[in-house]
Amino acid sequence: MNRHLQRLSATALTLLLLLASIAYVVVPTPAQAEPAPTGPYRIGTGFTPPANQVPDEFEVLSAGFWPNELTWNKDTEEISWGTLVYDWDEIEFIFQLMSAQPANDYLVGTIEHVLTRWYKWQVIPKNAAAWAGMSAGARAKKWRGWLNNYASNTSNAYQGTGFEILVGEKQGYKAQGFEHDTKVSGDNKVRPDWGLRTGAENYSHLVEAKSGNWDIDEIRSRYELAVETGATKLDVYFLKPPTQKGITGLEELAAEYPGIESRFFVYPATPKRVVNPNTYKDPPDESGSGAAPPSGPGPTSPPGSLVAGGQNGADSPSTDAFSNSPDSPEEAAEAQEMTEQLARDNGYASPEDAEMTTDQLGGVDFSTLELRYVSDTYDGGVGAGVDYAYSVDAAEGVETAYGGRESAQLAADAFFTWLALPTDTFWVNLNPDEPDRIIDKEFGTTDAGRVLLEADLGMKKIVADFIHPDTETGAEYWERLRGETKCISMRQWIVPKTAVVKDGGDELFILDAPLEVKMEGEYLESKGVGGTAGCSGQATADTEFNEDVYADMILPKVEKAVNTAPEFADLRRVYASRVAAEWYRLRSETKTTAYSDIIGSGDVSAWPARKDWDPKDVFDAYVESYENGEFNVERRTRQGDYIVTTTYIYGGVTFFDVPSRSVDEGRFAAEHPNLGTAVGESMLSPTVEDGAAEVWLGGRSTERPLWDPLPMPASPLGNPFFWALSTLPVAAWLAVGVFLWRRPARPVQAPYAGVTGPVTR
Repeated sequence: MNRHLQRLSATALTLLLLLASIAYVVVPTPAQAEPAPTGPYRIGTGFTPPANQVPDEFEVLSAGFWPNELTWNKDTEEISWGTLVYDWDEIEFIFQLMSAQPANDYLVGTIEHVLTRWYKWQVIPKNAAAWAGMSAGARAKKWRGWLNNYASNTSNAYQGTGFEILVGEKQGYKAQGFEHDTKVSGDNKVRPDWGLRTGAENYSHLVEAKSGNWDIDEIRSRYELAVETGATKLDVYFLKPPTQKGITGLEELAAEYPGIESRFFVYPATPKRVVNPNTYKDPPDESGSGAAPPSGPGPTSPPGSLVAGGQNGADSPSTDAFSNSPDSPEEAAEAQEMTEQLARDNGYASPEDAEMTTDQLGGVDFSTLELRYVSDTYDGGVGAGVDYAYSVDAAEGVETAYGGRESAQLAADAFFTWLALPTDTFWVNLNPDEPDRIIDKEFGTTDAGRVLLEADLGMKKIVADFIHPDTETGAEYWERLRGETKCISMRQWIVPKTAVVKDGGDELFILDAPLEVKMEGEYLESKGVGGTAGCSGQATADTEFNEDVYADMILPKVEKAVNTAPEFADLRRVYASRVAAEWYRLRSETKTTAYSDIIGSGDVSAWPARKDWDPKDVFDAYVESYENGEFNVERRTRQGDYIVTTTYIYGGVTFFDVPSRSVDEGRFAAEHPNLGTAVGESMLSPTVEDGAAEVWLGGRSTERPLWDPLPMPASPLGNPFFWALSTLPVAAWLAVGVFLWRRPARPVQAPYAGVTGPVTR
């Protein structure tokens, strides 16, 4: 009986295992989730945006190559052509034609148009007068600014056209016979992006595609065009989702035109930058065929984007805000003039119609910009790289914020400089006894090095302001000093103070990044204003007492200025990037990151100084200050003679180490409850943290372009190894079942009461 039960159990177990194996192999797995939707979606009352919308892509020519390819040689004051391949006889011919040839005879974006439009700018009387009075450096800067504006406006137009084509082709307008970007009649008249024509000046259906910023008056002009041309339908597509206020405004506008059937859409799509065919013009080789173009640098990274080493930068609120930020009101006015001119050259009535308008962020102070968030999202090359966000102080009443491009580029370049160079090179030194030890050679080729050295000199100059005897503080200071000459000789230098951060493992929030000013008394060999080496003619006790007075009265003011004064904003900016870079360095020691190859490479050629400078010039300015003083003050001594009181200050800036302290989760949640949310939302739009005064501007880099999704994994059913591995468990389970079935009963010795022989169970 027991043997029979054992075999039945083995049989049942075998059948169960067999059924489970068959179910595992044969029964289909749950169906793959439906692919996320693509294409446009309706917006407005009664319409809900779909979840997990996957953006389409559309190709956009890049005009960003021009600032790289057309550079200004300030020594010869000529434009250099980088890696462009051109027939130089033709280029010379273009220059000869410039004075007579209208710029709009050439296609916007071609080198002929760039050069002709530049020449036209130069010969305008007000510009010609300004140009004549500029230094070589100022002319080089003017050329860069002019060309950046040209490239930005042209790129906007390219993006607008690309989005229009996407809408027309993917939504079937083109196939239905709609015309693209055709004038109704006359010159420089508002054009519909797509229109279904019913006569010479009539349409039945208009389509507008907005890839950039817009206002309600611009959409109103399309309604007016519909009324003028007899159109009864108007579709409007937006690349960027309008705010709820914007949607409400659109619906109210539509209600004003009840005879026109209106539809509003958001079309999620990503511009895919491609090399502009205008980049190269290939001369024929010996066989007469065109030669292959050389490998150029391609599109440049937007200012402020943490993109390098093969990473791709995504369009973001930060890159838009920085790229479109003029340096000054004069540059803003010039940029607007250029935008209007380029629109006319393209045959449009206005920059809005030509899709050349730019979003200029207001309500912020870009001089306060600092990199305050960075995360490592790198996952081995399958998509992600780095997320980052800048904080900027809000500035109420500021319509246009200036200087964003320069500030953001400095912060981003500094981040990569701190990664690439060894940490023992992060020093500068202004000491009259050490003219050969001003700055590390490689560090001296970067803007980060320039900022540190200029901050060292600036610190010397603000000391002069604080101790000037004609000020209240200065008068008290000099009154308290001892000694006949009241001399002080000391070293004063800037170092990092402990930064307060929230280190989340794969992300870093920089909550505070203060700097400290240190000092110590020291004897100098060099002779200064008094003609002696330092304070050698003064009693040591008096010198030490004077140092204490300085430390008590002046040093705190210097440190406060370094941490708050506008003159040191660039220093604070590059130091915040130093904190972020140090965290990234340490993280890269434990895992591969997007920029592991850059760390410690010593190569900063990709991030050269964007301002012409020479460390020796800064040193010479310091020596001039040291030897001749920032001010001349004469005081009568008891004997009736006049002497000059002297302060000798020298020092430096060292960013070797970055001490930091991470707050715990509880404190971070209590003091910054909305910061994480604000930073996350800043990847999509400028965001203000609830209860705070900073505006956050985010961005990201990726190993794969955002428009390039990961491919679906291939089906395993065609792989023979799949079937071998799937049937192996079945065979093993069958073997175990057979073994249990055929195994004979095993006698077991058991101490049953009254039984002394073997017992079968």
